[in-house]
Amino acid sequence: MAYRLRFKLRRGIELTMIIVIMGMITAISLALLQIVSSQNILSNREIRQQQISQVAEAGVNYYRWRLAHYPTDYQDGTNSAGPYVHDFTDATGKVIGRYELTITPPVTGSSIATVVSSGYLLTQPNARRTVTVKLGVPSLSKYAVVANADMRFGGGTETFGPVHSNGGIHFDGVAHGLVSSSQTTYTDPDGAGTKPGVWSLNPDATTFLGGKLFPVPPVDFNGITLDLATLKGLAASPSGLLLPSSGAQGYQLTFRTDDKVDIHRVISQLSCQYNSGFCSNNPHQSCAANSNCSGSGTCQFAWRNFGYCTNNFNKFCYSDQTCQNYCSNNFNQYCTQNSNCGGGNTCNTAAVACVMSSFSIGTRAADQTVYQLGVPLPANGVIFVPEDTWVDGQIDSARITVVAADQNQLATGKVNIYVNNDLKYTHTDGQDAIGLIAQNNILTGYFSQNDITIDAALIAQKGRVGRPYYGSWFTGSNTASNFQVSPSGSPLPGVETSCKDFRKRTNLTTLGSMATNQRYGFAWIGNLFSCGGSLSNNSGYCNRYLNFDANLIFAPPPSFPTSGEYSIISYTEQ
Repeated sequence: MAYRLRFKLRRGIELTMIIVIMGMITAISLALLQIVSSQNILSNREIRQQQISQVAEAGVNYYRWRLAHYPTDYQDGTNSAGPYVHDFTDATGKVIGRYELTITPPVTGSSIATVVSSGYLLTQPNARRTVTVKLGVPSLSKYAVVANADMRFGGGTETFGPVHSNGGIHFDGVAHGLVSSSQTTYTDPDGAGTKPGVWSLNPDATTFLGGKLFPVPPVDFNGITLDLATLKGLAASPSGLLLPSSGAQGYQLTFRTDDKVDIHRVISQLSCQYNSGFCSNNPHQSCAANSNCSGSGTCQFAWRNFGYCTNNFNKFCYSDQTCQNYCSNNFNQYCTQNSNCGGGNTCNTAAVACVMSSFSIGTRAADQTVYQLGVPLPANGVIFVPEDTWVDGQIDSARITVVAADQNQLATGKVNIYVNNDLKYTHTDGQDAIGLIAQNNILTGYFSQNDITIDAALIAQKGRVGRPYYGSWFTGSNTASNFQVSPSGSPLPGVETSCKDFRKRTNLTTLGSMATNQRYGFAWIGNLFSCGGSLSNNSGYCNRYLNFDANLIFAPPPSFPTSGEYSIISYTEQ
């Protein structure tokens, strides 16, 4: 009896345990099913969200493609206001969603457009994702320096930001940004022979701190002519400023911190002359006495202005005659016939102009007449000057572009811009921007400041950015008595006691960018360069600090030329 009771009790416990375990298994199974179901729901939701995001992103990608092919189309090819609706298909071609596009075109003078794409699935039209992107075309000021010729950056040059040339680059300074060239190899014009696209006499580790890269695609300088036509139109509009012919040598623009500009006509200029002897039968040969001249040539002394040949900024001249008769393989070599040049090279005898580069705006009242003072800066920021232009001053919370070009010959004119005194921003955070676009050259003149600051994006479309070579073709010692200011008795624009002291300058600091069609150069150093030294062939700025203003890449000066295609500046998703 007792045995049966124990057996029944044990069976009861076992059944209870089985029931409990089965209940636990059932509960766990139900929980697992709920988890799996929840995970499945979440997974499906994430898939749908990803699909919706893909639909919205497809709208952005589509409009990037459209702007690449139609850069000024901000109405989706419809010529009417949006939003613009497009179907989105899956891999089988089935329409599964749509995106709606809202396009905001760039404001005048900018390249930044805003694209808003709202995407949804047809199965859930109320569940939407919105992607907002800002697209911009980089301006030509995306480089610290960009050139269309072989370049040399000597010791004493320090660059911050990317440097590029369509030619080769010899860089012996310090580059903190990438240095690139469109050449695999090139023939160095300074006699170093065949060299890689980018090279240095110094170790790469101490020179190319931002790296070097070659070959890369070239930058189009010829296209700038089209931009000049656009800029002229903007300046001629009611919101721009188009100056008439000065009836003199050009205009001086001095910017003010009250968002105004003082404009003067330039009617005469100051120059520095040197006393030198040249042979009458060979203007390329200097002399101290008749015995130095061959044949019947006589040594003739005269006071002459510094000058450079239009075909070669490194070639010194005092008249057009000294720029003629040069070898095709060496612009510095004088010749009378092809055989003088050797190797099948030709002796060019076509007339080339000698530019009197020592001229600069003088300090006398007679050098200028008032055109207009306190002129408000134009609303669209574009000033077009049809003649040579001198620019200086300081802006405050302003954005301005100055174009100097022959308005009747935009493709072939030779108008220059000169910066002899500081040209500055008040703010360096992107609020201020100055653009200088010269049809020919942008130069610092002979009477430029010893320590000069130029805050601007510079473009020399057909010429170069730099300072001409002010040589020392005179006989005797390098003393003040061999130089004189002209007109005689004119005050010098600085603390110097002789105009000879302006040949050598100390510091040039730029903030912005520099685009030069021909070879850049603010220092001419012969074989050696000693800051403050006595070498008579030294000329220009001893130290050159070329700083890059990254704000100019997508926020350049008004209506500045662009380079490249639209790229994403910012991206947000909601």
